[in-house]
Amino acid sequence: PEIFENEFSFSKISGRGDQFDNEHYSGGGEWNYEIETATGEDALDVDAARVDEVFYYEAQRKVIEFPDYLKSVNPFTNSAENGPFSDTNDPANGHGLYSDSTEERANGAADKFFPDLDGCDINAAYCCFAQDRQAGDNNGNCAEPYEYNCVDKDPADNANICYVDHKRSTKANHVSGGFSVFGDLKTGKEDIEGPIHCHGLVWGDDELQADNVYKGNLLFYVSMYDHMTQRGYVRNIPGAPMCSCAENMPVVTRSDCTQIAASEDTTFTYDATEGVAASVYIKDLNFNACQGVNANNNLEERAKQLEEDNKLSSEKRAALQQVLVGSGAGKCNAAIEKFLGTQGIQRTS
Repeated sequence: PEIFENEFSFSKISGRGDQFDNEHYSGGGEWNYEIETATGEDALDVDAARVDEVFYYEAQRKVIEFPDYLKSVNPFTNSAENGPFSDTNDPANGHGLYSDSTEERANGAADKFFPDLDGCDINAAYCCFAQDRQAGDNNGNCAEPYEYNCVDKDPADNANICYVDHKRSTKANHVSGGFSVFGDLKTGKEDIEGPIHCHGLVWGDDELQADNVYKGNLLFYVSMYDHMTQRGYVRNIPGAPMCSCAENMPVVTRSDCTQIAASEDTTFTYDATEGVAASVYIKDLNFNACQGVNANNNLEERAKQLEEDNKLSSEKRAALQQVLVGSGAGKCNAAIEKFLGTQGIQRTS
């Protein structure tokens, strides 16, 4: 077995308890809602100073657990005992993602159905931020004075929302169903939601692949450090979590991406009873823009690179493309039309 000497509980980041963390990753709570006042109250760099401390003293030296115990991060819609239906290709059993499109399945594609069970079923997670609450960091359009120039301000735009299926995250949005559409199929217009910013992570199937080991570190870096305290990006897309497993997030065109570079020392010991054991000492962790096949800093392209390196299954990479549909003109509205078809809504002439 391999044992990491330095581990850190995700719940220790905020130190405020699971309810606070659940609300935060759903897009609520004081770190998301509050804006600094004219007298300096509710300043993000003060209220969330703990985040910077964790980054400098913990996140670059220890394994941070991935918070799949938080219902906002992991709002799975099927119970574990329903797991055997994962190969039945029957969407009636619950929410999930196919590895092929509706048309490919209609033409006989033998794909895989990934039910939304406990955990990130397709090895990816991302955040989509809808608001900027911090001035003076050269990101977004929040500015001083806060009471005039930082009310409902926007992050830098890097993606378009296609639609939100509320069933994908009922444990986070607290509604049983419904959907929101962010395209106009009649006129063909897309990008109607205003600026949003999406950023995520993807990891290999092997539990010892670096991005898999340090996926908790990556989620902390992306969601709390790099985007919240450094840029002021907060809030969720209505009806969806702010950050969650990819299968529970809004369907969007694309997402930025961060990967890990780990410097480690490994010590091997032998015991006649236990056999060989490896102890890993983490020297340093660096957070870098993802390297992809055709583009860098791109979550889908990073998944393609992991697939090309035989670290991620082709089925999981293809399933990820059902929530990251691509930035080409018309792709968002095409995804919307396919989704509406599953809801019994057809285009009329």
